[in-house]
Amino acid sequence: MAQAVIFDMDGVLADTEAYHFEAEMLICEELEINISEKEVDSFVGLAIDKMWEKIKEKHNREEPLQYFIDFDSIFRVNFFHSIAEEGGIAPIAGVKELIEGIKNQGLKTAVASSSHPDLIKIVLEASGLLHYFPFFLSGFQVKQGKPEPDIFLEAAARLGVKPEECVVIEDSYNGVTAAKKAGMKCIGFQNPSSGFQNLSAADLVIKSFSEITPEFLKGF
Repeated sequence: MAQAVIFDMDGVLADTEAYHFEAEMLICEELEINISEKEVDSFVGLAIDKMWEKIKEKHNREEPLQYFIDFDSIFRVNFFHSIAEEGGIAPIAGVKELIEGIKNQGLKTAVASSSHPDLIKIVLEASGLLHYFPFFLSGFQVKQGKPEPDIFLEAAARLGVKPEECVVIEDSYNGVTAAKKAGMKCIGFQNPSSGFQNLSAADLVIKSFSEITPEFLKGF
């Protein structure tokens, strides 16, 4: 029986994956990196350091890894701040009601996202979801980001529950991989905005939050 539900943020709580795609294309343009849309699609859910390791290697860039991470973080946080100010960030249909039901069932909740901590706060505040969670974890706050399990294991530890007592909701291949490596049950949310993601390793794949209930999650 589940004791906690851990949510990914981008593409699960808020429909922001398209904004990340746009930001990554713009960042690469600024850095004079000729990148394809297919390559950017492959980064959904991936930790930022792992993303830039892949880009550096493929595009033969010699700058230090931290240079790219810092440039990306500053650009992306400012980009999302502008979107939030314009009212462009909203919760995904049904997720707010699901979270409220989860809380009523006595389940614990947390957010575990690869995004920068400042960006997570911007998105959760803009979507009106921040107050539902006692804390959020960023991939910047753990040793290894997704697809490694560190962020989910740390979330479980902070919640005071065992990994096998957690249900993770993810929209990306990298996120599902991380959840299963952590020994957690995982629901894959097939969000069209996240591109074609292979979620076959998830215990259940859904296309809408109307397909699951808080009672179902508790007994999952």
